[in-house]
Amino acid sequence: MGLTEMLVYSLVAALFGAAVTLLVIHYRKQEMKPGKLVGILVLWILGLVSVAFALDWAYACTLEVEPQSAAMGLLIFGGIGIILGVIGFRVGKMGEKKPSENNLAEIAPTAAEPKTA
Repeated sequence: MGLTEMLVYSLVAALFGAAVTLLVIHYRKQEMKPGKLVGILVLWILGLVSVAFALDWAYACTLEVEPQSAAMGLLIFGGIGIILGVIGFRVGKMGEKKPSENNLAEIAPTAAEPKTA
C-alpha cells in the first residue's frame, strides 16, 4: 500500500470518526433524544459513506487516468452525501426551542416590569 492510498483511507476514517464523535458529544449533552438520534445517525452515516465512496471513486479513477469519471463521481456521490448530511443537521436543529417573535418577554425583560426586592 502506497503513501497516497494510506492518506486517502486515513481521510475517510477521519470523516467517520468525526461524525461519531459529534454524535456522542451531542448525546452526552442530552441535546438529542434517543429516537431522533437514530434518525440523525442514519442520515449522517449514509452521507459520510456517500462522501467516502466519492473520494474512493475519484482516487481510483485518477489512478486509471479517467479525470472526467472522477469529477462526475465527486459531483454525484459527493453531492448526495452532502445533501444527506445537511438534512441530518437540519433535523437535529429542529428540536431546539426558539423564542417566539410575538412574546418579547421571553427574549429580554423590559424596564417597565416591576422590580422585586
